[in-house]
Amino acid sequence: MVVKLLALLLGFASIASIGASGPEADSDSAEQSLALAKAVADRDLGQDMIATGMMELTLSSGLQRKREVTFLRRESSQQTTDSITRFLSPASIAGTTVLTREAEDAVWLFLPALERSRRISGKKQGAKFAQSDLYFEDLQVRAAEEDHHRILRVDDYEGMEAVVLESVPKSADSSSYSKRISWILPEVLIPVRIDFFRRSNQPIKRLEVTHIESIDNIWTVLESTITDLKSGSSTRIVLDSACFNVGLAEEVFKSHALGRRSQEIECPNA
Repeated sequence: MVVKLLALLLGFASIASIGASGPEADSDSAEQSLALAKAVADRDLGQDMIATGMMELTLSSGLQRKREVTFLRRESSQQTTDSITRFLSPASIAGTTVLTREAEDAVWLFLPALERSRRISGKKQGAKFAQSDLYFEDLQVRAAEEDHHRILRVDDYEGMEAVVLESVPKSADSSSYSKRISWILPEVLIPVRIDFFRRSNQPIKRLEVTHIESIDNIWTVLESTITDLKSGSSTRIVLDSACFNVGLAEEVFKSHALGRRSQEIECPNA
């Protein structure tokens, strides 16, 4: 079934060419791989989204820390994605906010103690975000065209058939990772596992999605965990609520607006 679904998705008669050799097969495989990466990046996520939930950090020592968080996302007038991650608790981090703007390839950090926003330089986007196992880069939307893609195989993943896609940055300076390998469910276009590599044949991090649901006819990741495979620390994100197409204003996603209390936005029916 997955072969038919993927063939339909990519507009090809079959994916039998995967693993085949020769210039024509290589060309078809490259087209299929890029088409899949674009389909994943461009899957329907609505015009905007509000979500609230919890971020649970488990340190390598076993110590756990829980943080309440709100996520906002909006498709801009330029057809690019703007997103906000804001911590609500505990008090030591409440109000800390990160804004990413795809059109500007920019990340902004607002720290309440300083009462100002500062732009995160490209060199620092590989740094850990708020002591979690996420990098600032992980909060950004990466365009499919920034990478070379290759479909490796069709794999069984937790009883589901997934397409395994390798993505390597065209420019080494554009990413903290040397490559990513994703296990993608073609029916919903969601990567349910991503292994992240950094100049090694062994992954340094792993993202695993453990719960997805259709909300407002949009497939939504409600629980996921990213693990540092070297230290053993992990960050679990669980969404308690999510709503789509609520009409978020463009002004919300401006760097100068990040410290306003009016930014504390919830789903209309929450």
